[in-house]
Amino acid sequence: AKLRAALENALAELDKAQGLDYLWGKAAEAEAKPGLSPDTASDRQKQQQAENMQNLQQKASQAVEKLELEPALGVLKKRRGGRPLGSKQKTKAVPHLRKKRCDVTARGKLSMMEELDRAAVTHKSKTAARQHVMRQYGVSNSFCFNLQKDYHRQKVTNFLASTGRGHSARQAGSHLGLVHLVSKSNGRRLPDPGKVLGRPDFLLPVWSETRAWALNEEASQHVLTNEDVLMDFQERLDKAIAVRQAEKEKGLLDQTGEKELAAMVQKKDTLASKPKQRSKYQIQLLAKCGLRNRSCQQTANLSKEDEKARLDLSWRLWDLLLEQAASPTPQPDLPVASPEQWTIKRAETAITMSDQVPAWLKPTPGKALTSVVRLKLASEQSKAVQNFFAPDRQPVGVVMPTILVTYGKHCRLENISQEGTWIKSECFQVGSQTVRRRAGQRVPGQVMRTWRKLRQTQPHLFDGSVRVWCQPAAVVDSVIYRWQLELESEEHSQAVQLVDMFGGAWTTESMHAAALLQRAQTGIAAGCTGLTQVTDIGFAQPAKAALKRWQEDLKQRMREKARQQKVQCTYKTGPADILEAARQMHARMVQLNETEKTVLRCMRQGGWFHFRPDSEGRLQDCGSQEWCLDFPEGNAKLGSDHLRDRSRWVDKTGKVLPWTEADSKTFDESNAFEPESTYLLGQTDIHLSFRAKPNLLAQSERELREVILRQVHPNERRRLFQEQVDQTTSQTKTDRQQRKEKRIKNAKQDRKRRKLLKEWRQQQASKTKKQALQSVVPKVGQKKKKKADRKKPSQVKKQQKKDQAKKAQRRAAEPGSEGHLHGKQARVIGDLAPLLGKIVVCGKQTDSQVLINADGVHEWVSHTDITLDVRDRQFPLVLDLESFPSAAASEEAAASAKDLRLYKHEDLLTDSQLEAGIREMSYRFSHGAEPASLCVLRPAEAKQLIQTHTLKAAAKTAMDSQAGLVLAVVQSQPPRHWSLLVVETVRDSPEAKVRYYDTLPGEAAYKEASAVLKVLLQTAKKQAQPLPAPVSLLRQTDGFSCGLWVLLYMEQEWRRWMGEAPQPL
Repeated sequence: AKLRAALENALAELDKAQGLDYLWGKAAEAEAKPGLSPDTASDRQKQQQAENMQNLQQKASQAVEKLELEPALGVLKKRRGGRPLGSKQKTKAVPHLRKKRCDVTARGKLSMMEELDRAAVTHKSKTAARQHVMRQYGVSNSFCFNLQKDYHRQKVTNFLASTGRGHSARQAGSHLGLVHLVSKSNGRRLPDPGKVLGRPDFLLPVWSETRAWALNEEASQHVLTNEDVLMDFQERLDKAIAVRQAEKEKGLLDQTGEKELAAMVQKKDTLASKPKQRSKYQIQLLAKCGLRNRSCQQTANLSKEDEKARLDLSWRLWDLLLEQAASPTPQPDLPVASPEQWTIKRAETAITMSDQVPAWLKPTPGKALTSVVRLKLASEQSKAVQNFFAPDRQPVGVVMPTILVTYGKHCRLENISQEGTWIKSECFQVGSQTVRRRAGQRVPGQVMRTWRKLRQTQPHLFDGSVRVWCQPAAVVDSVIYRWQLELESEEHSQAVQLVDMFGGAWTTESMHAAALLQRAQTGIAAGCTGLTQVTDIGFAQPAKAALKRWQEDLKQRMREKARQQKVQCTYKTGPADILEAARQMHARMVQLNETEKTVLRCMRQGGWFHFRPDSEGRLQDCGSQEWCLDFPEGNAKLGSDHLRDRSRWVDKTGKVLPWTEADSKTFDESNAFEPESTYLLGQTDIHLSFRAKPNLLAQSERELREVILRQVHPNERRRLFQEQVDQTTSQTKTDRQQRKEKRIKNAKQDRKRRKLLKEWRQQQASKTKKQALQSVVPKVGQKKKKKADRKKPSQVKKQQKKDQAKKAQRRAAEPGSEGHLHGKQARVIGDLAPLLGKIVVCGKQTDSQVLINADGVHEWVSHTDITLDVRDRQFPLVLDLESFPSAAASEEAAASAKDLRLYKHEDLLTDSQLEAGIREMSYRFSHGAEPASLCVLRPAEAKQLIQTHTLKAAAKTAMDSQAGLVLAVVQSQPPRHWSLLVVETVRDSPEAKVRYYDTLPGEAAYKEASAVLKVLLQTAKKQAQPLPAPVSLLRQTDGFSCGLWVLLYMEQEWRRWMGEAPQPL
C-alpha cells in the first residue's frame, strides 16, 4: 500500500510537470553545454527543473518494477497553427468588399417571404418591397425577386413539410448536413511561429503613408475628392517602385521585397489600364484611410440654363434692393414700414444672412446605423456684414449667435426667468389654436424642464453664443423666424435680409413682421442655395468637421464612463452634450471668420458683392476696391458660365434698368422664388476642389489643446480627463430585474390579447362583412384615460361631477314643445351648425331653437340654421328659350346653342355648356348684356390674361369704375377642374376684396387662380395680396360637379351685385 501510494504521488507530480509543458506549448529543453553560453538565472532554473523531472522519472520506474506494472505511454500533441477543426470561419468584414456568400435557411426564406408580402401591401409596390428587404437583410435583388416567384415558394413549403414528416435527415429549416449541425468551435485561430494571419498586404507601406497624409489634410479642413486620394497613392506608389528596383539592382532586395515590388507593379498597371478596377480601388482606398465619401451639397436637379436663369433673377432683385436701400431719397417701393427713417440711417444699414443647418448633434457608436430619427436638430446660423453702405469705411463680416432648435413646444429659453416665469409677453398661432403668454405668468413645469435645470447647474454653457429654442419638429417655422427677426433687430436697427426660399420666411405674417422691423427682405433662388448660400459655401463643412472631432472625444469619455460604472456603453447623451456640440460648431465658424474673413469671401464667391453702392446710391463695381482684392468671384460649383453677363442689367451710371414685359414673363415662368419644398431634391456627383491654405496644422484648436496638455504632468492630465468623464452623461441602463419583469408583463399582455382576439373572431363569425362594419361606429376627439387613472378616487369624483353638471344642464334647458315645425323635413344650411347640408326631421322646438334628428343623431340648432326647402338644386342643363325677354335674344341664344350637347349626369361640364349657363344668367339678370361695372372672364380669356398681361375692354372698364366686380372662371389641369375667382374693386381704395370659390381644393387650381389674381391686381394698380383660402364651406362628394358649383356661386355673386338677396344653398 505504501509503495502504491508513493507511485501515485510520483505519477501525479509527473502529470503536473508535463501539463505545465503542454500549457506553454513546448517540451522540456535539454541541458545547455557549459562554456557555450553565459550562466544566467533562467538557465539555472531550467537545469533545476530538468533534474527534478529526472528524479521523478527514476522514482516512478522503481515503483513500477516493484509492483510489476506496465506504464501506459501518453502522446501529447503540440498545438499547431491554424483554425481548429470543426470551427466556423470567423473573418472580419471589410467595408466596401463583397461578403462571403452564405445560404439562407428555409425558415429564414419563409420569414422573408412574409416580410415581402407585408412590405408590398404597405408600400403598394413589389419593387419597393424588394428594396426594403434588401436593406434589412443585406441580400441581392435577384434573391428577393426569386422569393416572389410561386414555384420557388412552393419548393420551400414542400421542403419544410417533408422535414416535418421525417423524410429528411436534416432538421426543419436547416441547410446544412447533419455532420455540420453537431460541430462546435474549439477555440480561436492561431498563427504559425513567425507568421501572421490572413493574406499579406504588400501595398501596406504605400497606403499607410497616404492615410497619414489624408488625415492631416482633413484636420486642416481641406476638402478631398476620390481622385485626390488616388493621385497621392499613385505618386507614392511610383516612388516605392523606384526605391525597390534600385535595391534589386544592387542585390539588397530580400524575398519579401520582391513580392512587394511585383504587387506594386501589378497594381500600377491595373490602375492605368482598367477604369473599372480604378474606380473600385478608389472606394477601397477611402475605407483604408478612414475617410467618408460625402456627396456635393447641390440640392436640385436643374440644368445649367435653369440655374443661370434663376441666379440672374435673384441677383437682379438683390442689386435693385441695394440701389433702393442706398438711395439718398426715400423709395416708396422699398419693402419696409418707414422709408423715410430708413434713408436717415442708411449708412448704418447692415446685411444679414441666415440659413438652417440640420446636424446630428448626438453621437452614435459608429459601427451601426441608428434607427432613431429624433437625433437630427436644426442649427440656425446667422451672419452679418456691417459698414457696407458706408463708402468711407471697410466692410466687416461677423458671425451672429447660433440658434439651436430642439424638440418641444414653441418656446425660447431666454424668455424664461430663473424663477420660472415668462419675461416677455408673446402671442402666436399654431394651427387653429392661439397661444398667449403674459409677462410674469408661471411657466408650466414640463416646458424646457431639462434645459432650465441645465442652466441652473451649468450656467457657463449659456454665455450667449448659442441660444436654445424649441419647436415641435425641431425645424425653423414662421414662429421661430419671427423671433429671429426680433433678435436681429436688437443688434441692427435696419438691415437687408438675405434668406433662402423656405416656407416660414415668406408667409404673409413673416413679411409683415420683417417690414415693421425695418428688414428689407430678398431671397436666394430656389434650388441654388448650394451655389450661393454663404453657410453652404464656407461654413457648413468646417463646422460639421469640428462637430465630428468633438464627438469622437465625447465617445471616448463615454466609454471610460461606462467602464468605471461597469456597464455597457450606450452612448446616451443629455442636453449638456447637445449644447456643447452646438458651441463647438459656433466656435469653429467664429475662428474661420476671424482668421480668413470668411463672411466677406463667401459673399463675393456667391456673386452678391459684385456691386457696392456709393454715397449717392449708384452701384459701383467693387472688384477693384482694396477690401475685396483677395476675394475672387465664383467657387467650385459657381463657375464662369453662371457669372457671365452678371452686370448686364446695370447701366453705366450705376442704375438698375427697369423691368420689361419680356423680363416679367421670364420672371413668372422661372418659378425661381417658390419654396424649395416644391422641387424634387437630389444629389449630384460634382466634386469639390480645394485651394491650399498656408495655415499650419498645429493652429487647429484640437492640436493646440493637445500640445498644451503634453506640457503638464501625466497625473494632471488624468485628473482633467477624469473631470470631463464625471461631467459626461451616465451610461447605466435599466436594472436587469426590471427588464425581466417588463418582458413577463408583456408576455402576459400578449396572451390576453390573443385570447380576446380569438373570442372576437368567434363572435364575428356569424355576421356578414356589411353587418360587422355597421356595428363599428368610428369615434374621434375622445381622450383615452390611463389605466391608473381609472382607479384613482380623485378621477372617479371628477367624472361624477362632470356627469352631474351635464344632467343639471339638461334639466335647466327650456322644455321643448311641438310647434309648427314638428314632424317636417328641413335642410341644415348654417355654416357652423351640426349635420350641415343634411335633410333632417324637426322635433320639439323653443322660441329660438329646434331639435333635429338625422340617422338617430339628435341635435339642437337655431331656427335660422335650417330651411324647409329640401328640393335638390336644379342646374340649367339646356337653355330655356321661352324665358328670354325678346325674340332677338331668343334667336341669338338658339344660334349659339346649336353645338351644345345635352348634359348628362356624372359628366364634367364642357366649355360650351358653361358658356350657355353664363349666357342664360345674363339674359335673366341683365337682358342679355353684362352691366358696365361687372365682367365675366371665360376660361380662355383667363388663360390669355396670364400669357399677355392684357385685359379686355369690359374687364378694364369694370376695374376702373367706381365699384367693379370681376368674375373669373378658372380652369386648371391636371386634373381638369373648375373654380371661381371674384375680385371686387373700389376706385379710391388701394386694396381689392378677393373671394375664391372651390368645392374641391387642389394645388393646381390654387396656382392657376393665384396667377390670374396677380395679373388682375397689377393691371388695376391695386395692392398685391396672396390668394385667400376658399370661402365656400360646402365640398362636393364627387369628381364631376365642379362646373355646376361654379355656375351656382356665380349666380349668387351676380344676385348680390344686382342688389337681390342670394338664394339659400
